[in-house]
Order: sequence, then C-alpha cells, then structure tokens
Amino acid sequence: MQNANAVGEKIIGRGRQEMDERYLSESSILKEIKYYIDTDFYNYAVMIDGAWGSGKTYFVKNVLLKKIESNEKRVLYVSLYGISNIQELGKKLYLDYLLKDKSKLVMEHTELVENVIGTIIDIGSPFMGKLGDIDIKERKIKNIVQNAVKHICPMKNCVLIFDDLERCDCSIQDILGYINGFVEQAGMKVIIIANQEEFRKKIDAQTLAMQIRAVIGRDETLDFTEPGNGQLVKYLISMQNKQPENEKIKKVSLNVAKERVARVFGVESEYEHIREKIVGTVFYYNPDTKKVMSNLIQKNSTYNTNDRRQLEKNINYLAESMEKAKHVNFRTFQFFLQKMDKLLQVLDGEDYENIDFIYKRVILSCWDSCILFKTGKLKDDWNDAEYIEGVKFRVRVIEDYIKYSWLNVEKGKRVFKKFDVEETRTKLLKNDPVNLLQDKWYRADSDDFIVNNMNAVIENARKGIYDIGSYDRILQIFLQIHTAGFDIKYTDRLLEAMCEGIEAKRATGILDCIGTMSWESKKTEQLYKQYIRKLQEVYNKFMEKKSEDDLNIFLQEDNWAQKIYDYCLNVKHPQKQEDYTKKLSPFLKALDVKTLIGKLETSNGENLQKFASVLRLVYPLQYNPNAFIEDNEERKKLCLAMKHCKENETQLIRRFQYQIIEEYLLKFTDFEESAKE
Repeated sequence: MQNANAVGEKIIGRGRQEMDERYLSESSILKEIKYYIDTDFYNYAVMIDGAWGSGKTYFVKNVLLKKIESNEKRVLYVSLYGISNIQELGKKLYLDYLLKDKSKLVMEHTELVENVIGTIIDIGSPFMGKLGDIDIKERKIKNIVQNAVKHICPMKNCVLIFDDLERCDCSIQDILGYINGFVEQAGMKVIIIANQEEFRKKIDAQTLAMQIRAVIGRDETLDFTEPGNGQLVKYLISMQNKQPENEKIKKVSLNVAKERVARVFGVESEYEHIREKIVGTVFYYNPDTKKVMSNLIQKNSTYNTNDRRQLEKNINYLAESMEKAKHVNFRTFQFFLQKMDKLLQVLDGEDYENIDFIYKRVILSCWDSCILFKTGKLKDDWNDAEYIEGVKFRVRVIEDYIKYSWLNVEKGKRVFKKFDVEETRTKLLKNDPVNLLQDKWYRADSDDFIVNNMNAVIENARKGIYDIGSYDRILQIFLQIHTAGFDIKYTDRLLEAMCEGIEAKRATGILDCIGTMSWESKKTEQLYKQYIRKLQEVYNKFMEKKSEDDLNIFLQEDNWAQKIYDYCLNVKHPQKQEDYTKKLSPFLKALDVKTLIGKLETSNGENLQKFASVLRLVYPLQYNPNAFIEDNEERKKLCLAMKHCKENETQLIRRFQYQIIEEYLLKFTDFEESAKE
C-alpha cells in the first residue's frame, strides 16, 4: 500500500494548498473525488471523515452523489447503520440497490438476477475473506456475482458509497474485508463515509477484545464488574463462551488483562494498520455551514414565507455561533428548527411594532439555548428573572420549552410583548430632544436646532415624561447651553415645567441624584444650586403630601394599624426603591388625628396592639424627645384622647391597651404643668 499512501498524500496536499488547513471545502472534495474516479493508477478506496451531525451524509446524498451521476456514473449508496452481518449487507446492497432498478437491463436478465438473490441469501458475501488478502470461499459465487455486475451494472461506471461505517454492528474486520472485495476483486470505485474518531475507537475496542481473549487462560474468566469500558465489555461478552460454575476458575480483571496484552502484543492501536489496507486517502469534510442551514430551513414544510425569511436573515449569526462553540452538528440545528416551529407560531399570531427585532431576539435566544442544551451546559440558575442580558441573551420561557418540551404560550406572549415595548422605548429615547441636545448642541449647525429641542424638552417635562431622577442632568444641559449665550429664560421655563409635572403627579421617580457643576464657572455653579434648591423644595412638599395621602388612606381599612406598621417599617428598612420616597417625620402631623382617634375608640384589640407597635417603631426610646418636636401638638391630642378612653372603658383588656399607648406617648410629649395635673 505504499503507492496508495503516496497518491493519498498527493491528493490531500492539493487540498491543503487550497485551504491551508486540514479540512477541505465541499468544492475541494468534489474535485478530489472526480480525480479519484477518473484515474486508474491502482485500486484503493477513499474516505470522507467528519464529526457526527456535521452534514457529511447530506453533502454526499444531495451534492456528491448528483455530481458523480452527472458524469454518467452509476452510484450505489448504502448505509451500514445497524448492519449486523455480512449476509444482511449483501442482501441490502444487491437486492435493494442493484435489483430495485426496473430498467430494461434488469428485466432482460431475470434468470441471472434470481440466481444472484438466491445465492447471496443462502451463502452470504461474495467477497468474504481475510483483510487485504481476499480468500474466495466459493469460486461459483465469484463467477455469478461478477457476471451479474458485468451485465446489470458495468464495473467501470459504478461507484459504491458506504455510509456510517462506524455505526456498523458486525466485525469491522469483516466489513472492511467485504468492502476490499469490491476494490481489489471487482475493481470498483468505493467511497467510505465515517466519523474516523469513532471508527478508530470501535476498531481499537474490537481488536483489544480479541487480544484479551487470546491472553486469558482456560482456567480463567474475565471479571466484568469494573466500571467503565462499556464498548470493550460489550465485545468481550459477545465473544464469551458459556462456562459452568467452577470454584477453580480464576477471575481476571480487565486491567490485568490489558497489561498482559501490552506485554504480548506491544501495539496500542491497530487502526492505522487496518485502515491502510483498504483506504488510500482520507478527506476531512468541512461543511458549508450557511448553505446547509439554508437548505434545511427551506426544506421545512411547516414554515411560512415570513418564518423562512426571518431565519434566513439571521443565518450569519446561526452559522458563526455554531462554529464558535465548536459544535458543528446539524442535528442540533434540526432540533432548533423543530423548537422554532412552535415559537414562530406564537410570534405569527401577534402584532409587534418592532417585528424584526422580536424575531431576531427569539431566534438567537432559542439557538444559543439549543447549543447549550445539546452540549450539557444549559444551567437551571434562574431566580425570579424572566430574561437575562449578557454574552448570550437568555429567555426563561424559551429555555424551559427546550428542556421540558412544554411551552407556556401566554407567558411567552407577555415576555415577547415586553421586548417590543422596551425596544420602542429605546428608540424613542435615542431620538429624545434631551439626548439630541446632550450629544449635538455644541456642534449644531444652527441655533434653531438648539431652540427647537429646548422647547420640546420643556413641553415633555411639563407632561411628566422624564423621570424625576434625570432632572439634574437636564438642568445641567440647559445651563451649559446658557453659557454659550442662550437666554436664561429657557432654564426658568424648564424649572417651572418640572415643578408643574411634580405637583400635578404627572412626573414619577426619585430626586436623589443631585450632582454639581463645579467644572463650570462660579456664576453657573450658583445658578445650578438655586434651581436645584427650588426643585428640592417643591419635591419635598409633594412627597410630604403624598405620605399624608398614603397614611390617611390606610385609616379606611379594617386592618389599618397593620397597614400603617408595614408602611413605616418599609421607610425605616427600605427593600424597594420607591420606599425611599416615603416620609415618617413628622409622623402624626401627616395623619388626620381626629380620624385616628375615632379609629382607636372603636378598633378591636388586634389594631390597638399593632398601633402600640407603630409608636415604638416611629419613636425609638434611644432618641431624644426633642427630635420629634414638630408633631408634639398632635401627640398631646392623641395622649389626652387615650386617657379619656382608658377612664371610660369597661373592658379590662381594652383599658390596659389604651394605657400602654398613653404611657408611651407621654415619653415623647411635652405637656405644660396644668395639663399634666
């Protein structure tokens, strides 16, 4: 086989010059296969190697096979997947492929065809024999088969393609010997399609199994209880002869058996030696990822035109991410297409303002999740979030569907609609006059651009469109523009609009991000402080009024004391951003004390007990009473009312509760001497 190797190196060498790497493009493989078929230097087979799911079979069936047939060659394609013996392969090859052709050639040789079928079924492979040195068992078989091939399918025009070599269930040595019969005895062109890495593992396991059997003595048996070695154990068990139970038979571990093999045979792998007997050249397949993906998309009959268009628009990302993840597996892509089928149905039934954006987000999220799922890296690390923005945009409802094959359609619609709203908001912000001024005012071509956008900002502030937290930034922009010569009246109007938006409850947010303008002139810095001070006063009054409204609303509830307690607790220990805006001081000044006294006079014991807890929360004992002087008058009224309730209450337990409230209020209330008496 030295000549075969030399030619093989020549072919691969040309491929490397074209691509400067081990893997060949489809066009390079087509050119090399044509060279192989058209030349007759000597007899050898070629192999196309590629990972499982890389699209080898698709390329062979849809591209290579058609290319060969276009050159007036007959192609016989057979998958070795699940083939358990040579007889089965012989029947499959000749019956299903050679004889399924109802052409005139076959009909004219009916007697010969029947003879071939009967012979193959009864006896088996026409080329059963030793690897590389074919030993024909029956001369009659050889003559009959070669006669059939000669009349039905001339050898010179026939190319055999054997796919899924590593998935064959019979002996690799037998299958290669069978294939070699077509190469050397029949002089046919043979192309083998395989995952060479898996093929290597299978040969090594089968070879090692035979070697282990050879080093096990008659009084020994193998111990299969050790973990691992799954494929090796499978072969060993299939070769094992049943032995009667005998205490004298010694059990040998696989590790010990492997050590014996190493000493006796001294060869770690037989793969290269066995392969070179048959295969002269190996082509490493590198698929045209985008082309294969596009073909799979177009073949999906359930997709409508829009679905296909959306998938095709994102095909660059789909292909690049597959290659970047080093997961070139089109079975994963087919899995993705199946999952997208239902997701696309959900999208097709909804109206979105940003339709292409929504499709892209769903497609990319689904694809990334499918790759993670198929590689065992899709983690269930969600808390309460519905989606996570990061290197990969993750959507919980999509990941759950991929993992569990159950799609929460209603939740999906809500999440997808949220994406649409957020994208619309992002676009609006991008073109908002505030952002336009911030980015472009100092390089604008005309004053009109600046004035028009300032007026637009003022109107938006009046409508409450901007978050209160952004007010300081907007004021700074207007003051910077003022330093360029524009009238201060624009900033005055802006402040007026902001205050109006706050007081009318149109604006929302928290005024807690006040900055400085220390990098500007002293005059501008002073102006900024004045505007912010005025804004702060209006905001504080509004928040105090809001707190009064919030607290007094609670007095209308049956469990009013619990509501007030929860409100005060959130103010002291805020967990949400909006809790920072709530006010406690002055506490009783914010409440309608007359209404509160009425509630205390008629409340049940639970409300009385909880209101005492409210007082302890609002007026801690470690604080100086003078710290709460602002609502001292309200405390006086409440304290006197509780004293009156206590004196007129007939129920002992209620009288006790009124006393607790009165005594606690006294600790923080300043009465005149006459009032105390």
